Amino acid sequence: LTSFRTGDLATAQELFALLAKEHGGMKEGAYARYFVGKCNLEGGKYLDAIEAFDAYLAKSGRNPFFRDAALEGKAVALENEHRYQEAADTYLELSKTIKANTFMEPTYLRRAAADYRACNQTQKAIEVLETLLPKATGTDRRDIEMEIAILRG
Repeated sequence: LTSFRTGDLATAQELFALLAKEHGGMKEGAYARYFVGKCNLEGGKYLDAIEAFDAYLAKSGRNPFFRDAALEGKAVALENEHRYQEAADTYLELSKTIKANTFMEPTYLRRAAADYRACNQTQKAIEVLETLLPKATGTDRRDIEMEIAILRG
Protein backbone atom coordinates (compact mmCIF):
# COMPACT_ATOMS: atom_id res chain seq x y z
CA LEU A 1 0.00 0.00 0.00
CA THR A 2 2.89 2.37 0.72
CA SER A 3 4.25 1.90 -2.81
CA PHE A 4 0.78 2.52 -4.23
CA ARG A 5 0.21 5.63 -2.14
CA THR A 6 3.59 7.11 -3.07
CA GLY A 7 2.97 6.52 -6.78
CA ASP A 8 5.41 3.64 -7.30
CA LEU A 9 2.82 1.72 -9.29
CA ALA A 10 5.22 -0.82 -10.80
CA THR A 11 6.45 -1.96 -7.39
CA ALA A 12 2.95 -1.89 -5.93
CA GLN A 13 1.57 -3.92 -8.82
CA GLU A 14 4.31 -6.55 -8.44
CA LEU A 15 3.78 -6.83 -4.70
CA PHE A 16 0.00 -7.02 -4.99
CA ALA A 17 0.28 -9.66 -7.75
CA LEU A 18 2.59 -11.73 -5.55
CA LEU A 19 0.24 -11.40 -2.59
CA ALA A 20 -2.75 -12.40 -4.74
CA LYS A 21 -0.86 -15.43 -6.06
CA GLU A 22 0.48 -16.61 -2.72
CA HIS A 23 -2.58 -15.85 -0.60
CA GLY A 24 -5.44 -15.80 -3.10
CA GLY A 25 -7.81 -17.65 -0.78
CA MET A 26 -7.40 -15.15 2.05
CA LYS A 27 -8.96 -11.73 2.45
CA GLU A 28 -5.63 -10.02 1.80
CA GLY A 29 -5.16 -11.97 -1.44
CA ALA A 30 -8.63 -11.07 -2.64
CA TYR A 31 -8.05 -7.41 -1.89
CA ALA A 32 -4.65 -7.58 -3.60
CA ARG A 33 -6.42 -8.60 -6.83
CA TYR A 34 -8.43 -5.39 -6.65
CA PHE A 35 -5.29 -3.32 -6.11
CA VAL A 36 -3.57 -4.99 -9.07
CA GLY A 37 -6.45 -3.64 -11.14
CA LYS A 38 -6.17 -0.23 -9.53
CA CYS A 39 -2.41 -0.06 -10.23
CA ASN A 40 -2.98 -1.04 -13.86
CA LEU A 41 -5.77 1.50 -14.24
CA GLU A 42 -3.65 4.29 -12.76
CA GLY A 43 -0.72 3.21 -14.94
CA GLY A 44 -2.76 3.30 -18.15
CA LYS A 45 -2.72 -0.49 -18.64
CA TYR A 46 -6.44 -0.70 -19.24
CA LEU A 47 -6.68 -4.24 -20.59
CA ASP A 48 -4.68 -5.54 -17.62
CA ALA A 49 -6.91 -3.50 -15.31
CA ILE A 50 -10.07 -5.03 -16.78
CA GLU A 51 -8.59 -8.50 -16.37
CA ALA A 52 -7.59 -7.85 -12.75
CA PHE A 53 -10.93 -6.32 -11.81
CA ASP A 54 -12.72 -9.28 -13.40
CA ALA A 55 -10.47 -11.66 -11.43
CA TYR A 56 -11.30 -9.84 -8.21
CA LEU A 57 -15.03 -9.85 -8.97
CA ALA A 58 -14.97 -13.55 -9.86
CA LYS A 59 -12.97 -14.62 -6.84
CA SER A 60 -13.85 -12.12 -4.12
CA GLY A 61 -16.49 -14.45 -2.66
CA ARG A 62 -16.58 -13.71 1.06
CA ASN A 63 -14.51 -10.54 0.58
CA PRO A 64 -16.64 -8.23 -1.55
CA PHE A 65 -15.45 -5.02 0.16
CA PHE A 66 -14.13 -3.50 -3.11
CA ARG A 67 -16.92 -4.84 -5.34
CA ASP A 68 -18.43 -1.46 -6.25
CA ALA A 69 -15.01 0.13 -6.72
CA ALA A 70 -13.90 -2.77 -8.93
CA LEU A 71 -16.96 -2.41 -11.15
CA GLU A 72 -16.38 1.33 -11.41
CA GLY A 73 -12.70 0.79 -12.19
CA LYS A 74 -13.60 -1.75 -14.84
CA ALA A 75 -16.08 0.67 -16.42
CA VAL A 76 -13.47 3.44 -16.51
CA ALA A 77 -10.93 1.10 -18.10
CA LEU A 78 -13.52 0.03 -20.69
CA GLU A 79 -14.21 3.69 -21.50
CA ASN A 80 -10.51 4.33 -21.91
CA GLU A 81 -10.37 1.39 -24.33
CA HIS A 82 -13.33 2.95 -26.23
CA ARG A 83 -15.49 -0.05 -25.42
CA TYR A 84 -18.45 2.15 -24.66
CA GLN A 85 -21.18 -0.50 -24.88
CA GLU A 86 -19.46 -2.66 -22.25
CA ALA A 87 -18.69 0.37 -20.09
CA ALA A 88 -22.33 1.50 -20.21
CA ASP A 89 -23.55 -1.99 -19.33
CA THR A 90 -21.10 -2.11 -16.41
CA TYR A 91 -22.22 1.27 -15.06
CA LEU A 92 -25.84 0.19 -15.41
CA GLU A 93 -25.14 -3.05 -13.52
CA LEU A 94 -23.34 -1.07 -10.83
CA SER A 95 -26.22 1.39 -10.47
CA LYS A 96 -28.65 -1.49 -9.97
CA THR A 97 -26.52 -3.50 -7.53
CA ILE A 98 -24.60 -0.82 -5.65
CA LYS A 99 -23.84 -1.85 -2.08
CA ALA A 100 -22.03 1.18 -0.69
CA ASN A 101 -22.10 4.87 -1.59
CA THR A 102 -25.61 4.76 -3.00
CA PHE A 103 -25.34 8.52 -3.51
CA MET A 104 -23.23 7.67 -6.59
CA GLU A 105 -26.15 6.06 -8.42
CA PRO A 106 -27.05 9.19 -10.44
CA THR A 107 -23.42 9.59 -11.49
CA TYR A 108 -23.26 5.99 -12.70
CA LEU A 109 -26.53 6.38 -14.59
CA ARG A 110 -25.26 9.57 -16.24
CA ARG A 111 -22.04 7.84 -17.28
CA ALA A 112 -24.00 4.88 -18.65
CA ALA A 113 -26.13 7.25 -20.73
CA ALA A 114 -23.03 9.06 -22.01
CA ASP A 115 -21.41 5.78 -23.00
CA TYR A 116 -24.55 4.59 -24.77
CA ARG A 117 -24.53 7.87 -26.71
CA ALA A 118 -20.85 7.34 -27.54
CA CYS A 119 -21.65 3.99 -29.17
CA ASN A 120 -24.70 5.37 -31.01
CA GLN A 121 -27.30 3.64 -28.87
CA THR A 122 -29.48 6.69 -28.50
CA GLN A 123 -32.58 4.79 -27.40
CA LYS A 124 -30.68 3.07 -24.57
CA ALA A 125 -29.29 6.46 -23.50
CA ILE A 126 -32.82 7.87 -23.40
CA GLU A 127 -34.06 4.90 -21.35
CA VAL A 128 -31.28 5.36 -18.80
CA LEU A 129 -31.92 9.10 -18.55
CA GLU A 130 -35.63 8.44 -18.09
CA THR A 131 -34.86 6.22 -15.07
CA LEU A 132 -32.78 9.05 -13.66
CA LEU A 133 -35.46 11.71 -14.21
CA PRO A 134 -37.71 10.88 -11.20
CA LYS A 135 -34.69 11.07 -8.90
CA ALA A 136 -33.60 14.51 -10.09
CA THR A 137 -34.78 17.93 -8.97
CA GLY A 138 -34.25 21.55 -9.90
CA THR A 139 -31.76 22.42 -12.61
CA ASP A 140 -30.46 18.86 -12.67
CA ARG A 141 -33.94 17.64 -13.67
CA ARG A 142 -34.24 20.39 -16.28
CA ASP A 143 -30.86 19.41 -17.75
CA ILE A 144 -31.92 15.77 -18.02
CA GLU A 145 -35.21 16.76 -19.66
CA MET A 146 -33.33 18.88 -22.18
CA GLU A 147 -30.86 16.09 -22.89
CA ILE A 148 -33.70 13.64 -23.51
CA ALA A 149 -35.41 16.13 -25.83
CA ILE A 150 -32.18 16.65 -27.78
CA LEU A 151 -31.62 12.90 -28.09
CA ARG A 152 -35.16 12.42 -29.38
CA GLY A 153 -34.48 15.05 -32.01
